Amino acid sequence: MIAAEAVKTGTGTDAYILELIAQHLEGVQDLAADEEVMERRARGESSTHTLEEVKREIGLDG
Repeated sequence: MIAAEAVKTGTGTDAYILELIAQHLEGVQDLAADEEVMERRARGESSTHTLEEVKREIGLDG
């Protein structure tokens, strides 16, 4: 299966596997960052704002 996908993408098997690993690690890093944001939010150290609030704050509400 991996060899067939590597052929489809025009890369070697090793390069294809390295790309899969890189994509997976990027996803893991994104998830860790997301979890940190959620933890800060739960602790009250961060907040969210609606688009309308941001527009009003920067003067684009008119």
